[in-house]
Order: sequence, then structure tokens, then C-alpha cells
Amino acid sequence: MRMVSRRTVKPPPRPRERIPLTSWDLSMLDGDYIKKGLLFAPPPFSTAHLVDHLHASPADVLVAYYPIAGRFSTDQKRNGKGDGCSIAIDCAGQGAEILHAVADGLAIADVLPPDADVPRVVHSFFPLDGAANYDGHELPLLAVQVTELLDGVFIGFAYNHALSDGTTCWNFLNAWAEIARLRLAPSEAPRALKPPLLQRWSPDGGAAAPVLLPHADLAAWEAKPTVSLLTLADANGMVMASSPRFDVYGCDFGWGKPLAVRSGSANKFDGNVWLFPGREGGGSIEVKVALAPEHMAALEQDNELWDAVSPGVLASINYHI
Repeated sequence: MRMVSRRTVKPPPRPRERIPLTSWDLSMLDGDYIKKGLLFAPPPFSTAHLVDHLHASPADVLVAYYPIAGRFSTDQKRNGKGDGCSIAIDCAGQGAEILHAVADGLAIADVLPPDADVPRVVHSFFPLDGAANYDGHELPLLAVQVTELLDGVFIGFAYNHALSDGTTCWNFLNAWAEIARLRLAPSEAPRALKPPLLQRWSPDGGAAAPVLLPHADLAAWEAKPTVSLLTLADANGMVMASSPRFDVYGCDFGWGKPLAVRSGSANKFDGNVWLFPGREGGGSIEVKVALAPEHMAALEQDNELWDAVSPGVLASINYHI
């Protein structure tokens, strides 16, 4: 992998603002960035021009999604119960990053091999490798890597999961793609941007549902607090991620919708499943599965599963680990 350039894109200046992280957000700080990537056919212009094109458009989207251009900050506090701290999004317009890389000798066929696991080289198509959400104190909350292939382009995103969930992530990416597309075809009528949804507790962004907790129970917990270990990996469990509402194939930056969607190395464990609308449309659902090799081998022998897979899709199945 050869790195060509690294740029910072910032929103227009605005009053500085601090948005405190909620308890739901804080629980995500030790998790991984969202790592998703889109594989495209080659654009009708050079990759260098493509990077310029992508760099020129997100500032307009960041007007509405300005927290994405910020960083986390921690404030130390002292009160009657001792020392404490609060973590917030410092919306000072520090900026997102756009990287340009070249994968020498790699083609689309190397990224989409038939009847084989997704090649590990795809993991190098994503920025901020190994970063945890807490690292958003220093690292950008959003980084994008445009990787040039022999016959295509891969655009990989790293989005801080403590900032918000996938709804806002994909709304932002689709808004960015639309503005980029309009710059290439200004006659197309623009749509209204979907507002950022930063609240985790309500799918529609409305008020949080009240949580009833007897005072005696709360007082007992404060007197003797306990912390439970939450683990996502379980030998007999599955974790469903993403959503059939995420318009992942709607990210058309001006020369056609993506050929395929891939994930980075983050958030991979035995039993993780991602669902989102299929490229074919018409209510189709694309499923990506991360399994241990022995479990994947057993899944491949499950005739009931394959009976549910669309015949036209079977020829292009890629096993995802």
C-alpha cells in the first residue's frame, strides 16, 4: 500500500460548542470505529481528480453535521464526592481527514474473489487501523481513505461509534455523495439533508422514554456499586449489526452506485452478522457474516440457508470472515 496524500477538510467557522456524551455514548468509548468501505468501478477521470472532487464537497455537509469535524475532550471535576470527569464533543472544527492511497498491482477481481474469503489486504483499505473510539480525543472522528486499484476505486470510512450510531453515519455519507454528485451534474435537483441523529435512545430522535427506578434500589446501588462485564463474543450467540434501513448502495458520488460493500478489521468476532439492503433492490437484503472457520464450514453445508438465497446472488457470494 502506497500513501500518496493526506488532507484535512473543515466546516465553515461557527461558534464553538461542547456536546456532552451521554451514558450510552460513554459505553462505546472502548469499542472500535465503524469501518465500512465501498468498491466502485473506475470514475471517468483520474483518481487524483477524484480525491480533489471528494475533498471539495464534505465541507458543505459538515455545516449540518458539524460534530463529526470535532474531537472529544475530557474535563476534570471536583465535587463533594471526590474527583470526576466529563467527556464531550468539542465542536471546534478540527476537521475530518481524507487520504489517497494506491494498491499497486491489485484489481477488483482481487477484492471480490469468487468462492473465497474476503482477502486480508482489504483491511489495509481503511484508515485509523487499530484505533478505539476513545482515541477520538486526538484522532479525527471521521477519516476516509480513497484507494486506487488497477481497474477501480475503494473508498473506506472510519467513523467514531461513540459519536453516533450507523443511522447518522450513513445519512452523512449519503448526503456527502449527493453533494459530490451534484457538483458533477448540477442540473440534478438537490434533496433536503437528513438531520444528524445523535440520540441513541430513540430511533426517531424524539424524547427519551422515562426509566422508572425505585429510590431505594438506586440508593442501595450508590452505597455499594457493582459493575458487570459485558461481552459480545459467545460460543452459542450471534450479534446483529447494521440495519436494512441503511442506504449503503445509495452512496453514488457521481459515476454509479457501489459494486460491493466491505468491512474493516474492527468489530470482527465469531457470530457477528451485518444486514443492509441488497444492491439489487426490490426488498433484497445483503448479509455479511463473520464466523470461525469451523463454523463457516458448517454454515456452507446448511441447505435450508441456501434455499433462501436468491439464485442470481449465489454466483457472486463472497464468504466474509
